[in-house]
Order: sequence, then structure tokens, then C-alpha cells
Amino acid sequence: MEDRETQRSTSPFQERHLSGILTVTLVEACNLRPMNKDGSSDPYCKFKLGQQKHKSKVMRRTLDPMWKERFEIRVYSDSSTLLEISVYDHEEFGFSDNFIGSAEVNISEFEEGKNYKRDLDLDKEGGRIVCIFNLSRIDDQCTETGCELTPEDFVSLRKTYAMSYNPMNYLTYRWEEE
Repeated sequence: MEDRETQRSTSPFQERHLSGILTVTLVEACNLRPMNKDGSSDPYCKFKLGQQKHKSKVMRRTLDPMWKERFEIRVYSDSSTLLEISVYDHEEFGFSDNFIGSAEVNISEFEEGKNYKRDLDLDKEGGRIVCIFNLSRIDDQCTETGCELTPEDFVSLRKTYAMSYNPMNYLTYRWEEE
């Protein structure tokens, strides 16, 4: 019988080391390609980094949406550094959503703690999207299964991410994968 340490090291669910949090602020888009018969679109964005995915709200009947939405995406030491951003037109009644365009951002270019505003041209002449990015590094002790946070770490996280105190699930604020 194998000991627990050997079983853990051969498990397909290897512990991944959390190296940072990428804060993405989806600000707006402009000149999106019209996809509806009335000359408008019902746009929303999807963000993908490795296996993590996040989706914005749908903005109804506009080619110039103002989202002002924020997402926090976990960055692992072994994960991709290419953030994929795709914009779709939402369709009702079970029809497939229409692809408007996409862009990519290489997050390895970001320095810790700095804000980076990017005006990104969407492919397929889909328009332009504006995002603000901020990469925060995390201590090497953090893993996918959790971190040992000191009270000082918790106060720092609350300040950084404007988290409200909830003792039952303070680490679930925007840290969950969809």
C-alpha cells in the first residue's frame, strides 16, 4: 500500500501554485459590429485565461456599451499568460450567440501593482474594447487548495480588492471560476 505522500504526488489533481491575481476592469467598447436586424447588438464579453472563464453582463441594444465591470482571475505559475477576450451578441430563445470579435493580451508584460489601460481592436472589424489590467503577486505559499492568511494579509486583501468583511466566505469574492 502506497503512503499518502506518494499517492498525492501521483494524483491527476496536482496542487497548483497561485502566483497572482489579475484584476480586469471591462470599461467599454465602441463601434461594435451590428448583429441585429435593427442595426444594434446585445454585446457581452468572455474572458479566458487557461481553464478559467469569466463572462460580463449583456448590454441591450447598443454598439457602444459601458460595462464598468471588474473580474479577478487567478494566475498560476504554470498557467497560460495569454488572456483571450471575445465579444458576442446575445441571442434570445435558444439561438446561438453571434461572434463579434476577439483580442488577446499577454499578461507576462504586466509589472506587479501597475494599472495598464488597453484599447484593443477586435479582429474581424468587430470594433474596439477598453480594459484596465492590474496584476498582484501572491506569496509562494499559496496553492489552489488554499493559503494560510495572517490577519495582516486579510486586511491587505480587503484594502486591495475593496472586499467587505464576511467571515463565512471572505475568500470567495470574485475568486471563483465560472
